[in-house]
Amino acid sequence: MNTLSANEAKIHFGDLLLKAQQAPIQINKNGKPVAVVISADAYQSIETLKLHLLQSKAV
Repeated sequence: MNTLSANEAKIHFGDLLLKAQQAPIQINKNGKPVAVVISADAYQSIETLKLHLLQSKAV
């Protein structure tokens, strides 16, 4: 996974958004991971999987 510092993410926010369309980008602050930026499609896929898992456990 590609990583950026929080400062780099702030400075290059437009590029970050473009790169996140291709692969998740980890954001680090003080050398520690604090966030991951993913595409809206990837997020929707994760939410759909979570919903299916919850529904299968309810049965």
